[in-house]
Amino acid sequence: GGTTEFTEHSTVTDDRVDHTVSAYLEKDEALHVDKFASFHTSRRHDTAEMLARCVRALHHLVPRGADELFWEQREFLDAFWEASDVVVHAHPLLQRAIRWNLFALAQASSRSDGLGISAKGVSGNGYSGHYFWDTEIYVLPFLTYTNPQWARNALRARVSMIPAARRRAAGDAADRHHDGARAGGHGNACGPANACGPGNPRPGGE
Repeated sequence: GGTTEFTEHSTVTDDRVDHTVSAYLEKDEALHVDKFASFHTSRRHDTAEMLARCVRALHHLVPRGADELFWEQREFLDAFWEASDVVVHAHPLLQRAIRWNLFALAQASSRSDGLGISAKGVSGNGYSGHYFWDTEIYVLPFLTYTNPQWARNALRARVSMIPAARRRAAGDAADRHHDGARAGGHGNACGPANACGPGNPRPGGE
């Protein structure tokens, strides 16, 4: 039939963006919606620059269409599973759990791009996006064997934190009440008693 008429409405707040598409459909009629999203981050550039980069990315991606992007993502995941899959025979539930966790590792580490692998990855905001020093114990061995470049990216993030960690260690004698297992993106040690971030560093850090 003809093209279904629809309306769109967006609401933007500090915490979220809502985009609503409304349409009246006849019986057995469907409305297909493709949603494109672009994310950029930087420690050097301001919000306006990040917004401009997102707009440029969408102008490049949207004309290609969702189908092309879907198949590119499918090729990426096929390569990931080829290198990373763990097969457990005769135990479907355990197999599903293992593959879910492997997928979470792919989400968290494939595009960390020198910014570290946060404790919750992209599955939640627990731990406020902090990195834990036990990343090297649990995550890096897996990445080293399956995706060495991802392991390299994670280690690059650690190396970038060394100067701040040394400054933190120098002030340790004056402040013993911190949790050295947790670090923010700036390399400062952070603990649950006094959460820290780029805008709220702990004493002795940046």
